[in-house]
Amino acid sequence: MDLTVDITELNPDQIRELAIRLQAEGRFRQTLIDKLTHELAILKRQKFAATSEAYTGEQQRELFETLDVDLAAVTAEIEQLVQHPISA
Repeated sequence: MDLTVDITELNPDQIRELAIRLQAEGRFRQTLIDKLTHELAILKRQKFAATSEAYTGEQQRELFETLDVDLAAVTAEIEQLVQHPISA
């Protein structure tokens, strides 16, 4: 069902179907956001913990680069989910 349709033109069954789909999409998105937020917290913890570990300079640099890439990817995915409207 297209979200650009005027809701006043829909019959009660179509409105119910739209509401059910939007609720399901909202739950899915929130679950994904929660999962990614948790993953982001884990990555930040790993990065913080790495500063206290006894890595060589090169090992620490490579680890930080990898963690920074992962952090950026997860952050971008969360932002995309939050900013884009739900499509039915």
